[in-house]
Amino acid sequence: MATIYGMERKTTLYLPEDLAVALREAARRTGASQADIVREALRRHLAEQPPPALRSLGAGEDVELRASESEAWLRGEWERP
Repeated sequence: MATIYGMERKTTLYLPEDLAVALREAARRTGASQADIVREALRRHLAEQPPPALRSLGAGEDVELRASESEAWLRGEWERP
């Protein structure tokens, strides 16, 4: 496969007929390639998505060890033989 400057992957999309027709028509009307239209639509869609939520931050709260004490605890554990 030939390398296209700035592109890393080739992806095949299977579109329903009505969407494929609309994409071809938009490309013809605007003079942009179908690939450019798909990339721009995907960029816009992904930019609207909320960032992923952190899963572990604060999830494992320890009632015996506060965050301010954790460094001293770790030092003590590392120094054990």
